[in-house]
Amino acid sequence: MIRKLSAEERVTALDLAWRVFSEYESPDYSKEGTLEFKKCLHDEKYLAGIEYYGAFDGERLIGLVGIRSDRKHISCQF
Repeated sequence: MIRKLSAEERVTALDLAWRVFSEYESPDYSKEGTLEFKKCLHDEKYLAGIEYYGAFDGERLIGLVGIRSDRKHISCQF
């Protein structure tokens, strides 16, 4: 099932994004690039402009996509 995430679920979604990024993407990034991505995951002003949708296997969040609220940019997909 895919659905829009609640504000409370955003923490779990961002944790998933960080874990996937760390394992699969970060090795190809510079240290500075990895730190910048991590900083974005904690920037409330930036995060407030994104709508999050989650893919679920039962109750377990297994994927997410973040779309800027103007619907013109996918900001993350994990």
